[in-house]
Amino acid sequence: NDGDEINMHATDPFDSDSDDDLLPDGWEVDNSLFPLNPLDASIDNEMDGLINLLEYFYNTSPTDSDTDNDLLPDGWEVNNQLDPLNISDAQDDFDADNLTNREEYNLGTDPNDADSDDDLIPDKWEVDNSLSPNNALDASLDIEMDGLINIQEFFYNTDPRDFDSDDDGYSDGVEVGAGTNPLDEFDFPSGPAPESILLELSILIVGIAVAAALVVLGILIRSRPVVAPPPPPKQAAPVPQKSTKGD
Repeated sequence: NDGDEINMHATDPFDSDSDDDLLPDGWEVDNSLFPLNPLDASIDNEMDGLINLLEYFYNTSPTDSDTDNDLLPDGWEVNNQLDPLNISDAQDDFDADNLTNREEYNLGTDPNDADSDDDLIPDKWEVDNSLSPNNALDASLDIEMDGLINIQEFFYNTDPRDFDSDDDGYSDGVEVGAGTNPLDEFDFPSGPAPESILLELSILIVGIAVAAALVVLGILIRSRPVVAPPPPPKQAAPVPQKSTKGD
């Protein structure tokens, strides 16, 4: 009332906004702000991403960072076209990427974009396969070295963490290259798996290398000059002994 304005708050009873900060005096008083300080309109007391002027505009609490108690900050909800006064929208999935808005907030992804990093791989698929939905570079990685990068794994629906998705002995990349189905264990290229060929070739190469090393060692041993043994020491000539018989 006017008495409180004059006696308690020193505000102008004829002006609803005494400090001209676009916040009504009563709202400022009710929310522990100072109706004679225009600077507090631009302060974000609870660090939710909304200054007090926006809190008033959206009817949120300037002393509570999550007015509707849905575990989403008011500022994040406003910035992503959610309703900071509606607790149920935390479970919505606006972009149909199979991640709820609360999951999008926790992951740092865009709740209005099914592919937040624009790498042509949906956020949900990246999350399910331990990739980062905020890093476009991982689309071109081949984590398990099967010959398919991650965007190809998504296209062929193969496992980007499994070298051989259908466990038929052939890598996913080899099957795609041969035109067989990397998800069907009974559909695989004819002939031995290249992995077994590589193993046999590696064993052969190691055997040849060992044999060559032994041959070279034998040659070196045979070509080494033989050192003659030193001559025996010369013996001194015997000293003639004097005869003890008389002449």
